[in-house]
Amino acid sequence: MQRDYGTFYLVPPGWDGQADDAHEHVVDTHRYGPSYIRLAIELARLSGDDPRAERIEKVLERAYERDDAVLDDRDIEGMLAAIDGLEGVAKAALLGADNLIPQDRVADLRSRSKFLDLDEHRGATVAYAGLEALTRISALRHFLEDARARGLHIYMD
Repeated sequence: MQRDYGTFYLVPPGWDGQADDAHEHVVDTHRYGPSYIRLAIELARLSGDDPRAERIEKVLERAYERDDAVLDDRDIEGMLAAIDGLEGVAKAALLGADNLIPQDRVADLRSRSKFLDLDEHRGATVAYAGLEALTRISALRHFLEDARARGLHIYMD
């Protein structure tokens, strides 16, 4: 999987990322979190669910319009709503009955994907790229749910 650089940081509401002691207020981190959001957008598009992809993108746009790119309570809820059911949609659209990417679909997906790990060097294991992507969406959901449960926001760098 290609990744965007960046990390998610769980921070308290009102966190000032510019403060000298900002790092002391970081509760938890999720490396590559921004890539998981990009993957969710891509999976939605590859699955033919452009409205879902657009909802995810709008949440990101709101966050990046701020001085510090932070997903607040509203954004976390919006992101959770937007990715709800994505695994099922992607599974139905992209995977075969065995939950693997059919070999006859790999070339097409490779040409349209940036975030699925469809590198040719993988050989037959490339079929597992869909399942790997679904686990990343699950990890994204768990991180968002953790932030919500703890009343924290997510800073993205």
